[in-house]
Amino acid sequence: MADKKLIIDGQPEKKNIHEGHRQRLKQSVLKDPELNSFSDIEVLEYVLTFAVPRRDTNPIAHRLLDKFGSLYYVFSANYNQLLSVSGVTQNAAHLISNYFTIFRRICSTRAERNISVKNVRDAVNVLQPYFVARDIEYVYMLCLDVHENLIAVERVAEGDASSITLNKVYIVKLAMKNNAVSVILAHNHPGGYWQPSQSDVNSTIAIGMTCEAMNIHFSDHIIFFEGGYCSFFYGGLLPNSPRGATLENGLMLYNEPKNIVYMNYLS
Repeated sequence: MADKKLIIDGQPEKKNIHEGHRQRLKQSVLKDPELNSFSDIEVLEYVLTFAVPRRDTNPIAHRLLDKFGSLYYVFSANYNQLLSVSGVTQNAAHLISNYFTIFRRICSTRAERNISVKNVRDAVNVLQPYFVARDIEYVYMLCLDVHENLIAVERVAEGDASSITLNKVYIVKLAMKNNAVSVILAHNHPGGYWQPSQSDVNSTIAIGMTCEAMNIHFSDHIIFFEGGYCSFFYGGLLPNSPRGATLENGLMLYNEPKNIVYMNYLS
């Protein structure tokens, strides 16, 4: 009796010349969990093995990178955009299009553990994941207790690609709801510019004054942009800023870390 051939998409399955390649990819990941030795094509191949069964994922990875230009933009694409690429399955489109959302959700669970936020470096470590791959402006707030331990991370508002409206009363209510002793505000600039606008400065001053009037210390406002962040505290824009600080002092670039000792907010 002749062996039966597996039918895939209406065609008999052909012998896979890359048989064992998926297993070799997985073994390579175990040996190099940071993927430092992987090309962008190999990273995509690895991800696609979990969503595209019984096919060589290398050509699909090539087509995705050719269409979107980089890993970042592949994973930023939406479901329908991904499905338009030949070979991308519905499972693959779901997996890739939701990657950043899942990543942000995972990072948000850090707030469930005791985290101390005493300076801008601590604050950035908590806040940065919330702004990954955002194409519109969002505002988040850290609520801290008397020992500067993190109580909660609250999403305050969302806007459009270049602006957002802040309600200082709502922000104070959120802080009071969490019994916060101090707060740190943060928002992103999707356009990539680091400098705070005059509107950013004016609204921050108003929010800070309202918080202080309710005995809630306003420690900092941090602007995240592609490549780094800007701290109002270090930039000399807040009453508690270091003496003599200038706006440039508040600029921090991820690829050009400053050799500084981070001053505590409540020192």
